Amino acid sequence: MMKKKFIVNIDQKRKELAIHVKHLRLSILSIGNKVKLGITRDELSSIIESLSVKTIGDFERGVVNTKINSLFKLAKALNISESELLDMDFTYTAYYHNNEIIVVSKNNSDIICSNQQYEFYKLNYEYYLNSSEENDKK
Repeated sequence: MMKKKFIVNIDQKRKELAIHVKHLRLSILSIGNKVKLGITRDELSSIIESLSVKTIGDFERGVVNTKINSLFKLAKALNISESELLDMDFTYTAYYHNNEIIVVSKNNSDIICSNQQYEFYKLNYEYYLNSSEENDKK
């Protein structure tokens, strides 16, 4: 009996993961002096501490093999599990404030943060939407 061969294109998987991580980073509502969608690599690097902005950029472009320890740190910084980080179908609603990422909901499910955190997110998200509409009119 012949053995089945499973062929995994490592480069393709690395690029898919890179796109997924970048999408997660850019989907976070950043609440600071300005309210904007997406956090910078600088902001993410400041949460992770031991990963440089360059390393995050290289990872997001899929040009480096990431150590498993770095994946654990990245998941922790994004405030999600490692399995969620590796799940290409995983989505979440989150915000960044005071150098911390707060997860509001995962995979469009129920709210998982506190009521106070949710109200803070909702108020700032509405502000973001209104300011985006005003910029579109200009």
